[in-house]
Amino acid sequence: MDDKFKTDSDGIKQSVREYYGKELQGNKDLKTNACCCSGKVGDEVKAVMALIDDEILDRFYGCGSPIPPLLDGMTVAHLGRHITNAVLICVVQRGAELHIPGGDFQLAKGDIISFVCPRRMTRSFLECIGVKTKRVSNTMIIGGGKGAYYLGNQLIQMGISVKIIEINRARCEELSTLLPNAIVINGDGTDEELLKEEGIEYAESVVALTGIDEE
Repeated sequence: MDDKFKTDSDGIKQSVREYYGKELQGNKDLKTNACCCSGKVGDEVKAVMALIDDEILDRFYGCGSPIPPLLDGMTVAHLGRHITNAVLICVVQRGAELHIPGGDFQLAKGDIISFVCPRRMTRSFLECIGVKTKRVSNTMIIGGGKGAYYLGNQLIQMGISVKIIEINRARCEELSTLLPNAIVINGDGTDEELLKEEGIEYAESVVALTGIDEE
């Protein structure tokens, strides 16, 4: 990273302004690319991710968000200057094409954007651009591995009711001890009848952490 990029809050905002307003005035100025992993993350990637600074991990990464009418016809530079400069539009999907937008890139109806911003500003940004947000009150987690434990623990601390479905009985007993405020069900999370019995149709959010995407 360029050593002139400031790390304090005001400095970061100023750097974003300069990036969009001066250095990145058009798509021709781009010197980066972006990608997403569709499969399981390998051990070598996990090792790298473990080295990422907490400041980066504390960002909200909004992937696959359809743009609201307010952004139709707006350039990325205008968004940064007049609405918020704390949000970075990383990728724009338009039809079958993917674009890494420069400051002069004009958003259009039907675009799907991926963005990153500080978590504390996510809700205010979405509300500012006309996207209604609602905090969920409950979630169902399918799979009871380490990821389910850490996620469940965080959600419970946030006041969100958690139900975990895990096929291994011994692990269920362990989770019941670790997360006494969670409901832990011993069963097959791929069983549609079980999921219906446990109220998946009424769950406000569902997270699959089985480690097998097909399931």
